[in-house]
Amino acid sequence: MAEPSFSFPDGESNEVGTSRIVDGFCAHAQTGSTLISTHGNILTLLLYSFDRAYNYRHWMNMPMPALYRLDKTEGAWTISPQMLQHSQTVYPAKSCGNEDR
Repeated sequence: MAEPSFSFPDGESNEVGTSRIVDGFCAHAQTGSTLISTHGNILTLLLYSFDRAYNYRHWMNMPMPALYRLDKTEGAWTISPQMLQHSQTVYPAKSCGNEDR
């Protein structure tokens, strides 16, 4: 993170984003299972706060969608990338006309 305090006008810096996601995660992660759905930058900021290997290079190569499991054991967080199993179900295409409404 070259300039963590940089933000575009009306935007959010990585510094502010990190504070927001870590505070939110830590507030909810104490109560058992917590699911977070977010875009890659905020997810990477959260992961980076626990493990510096989740850096810009990781963010650039992050699969979409990305799923990570964070487990707290003995006072430390473990990050485990998860593989998604995509459904093989094929759904028939629908027309976009009014007849489908």
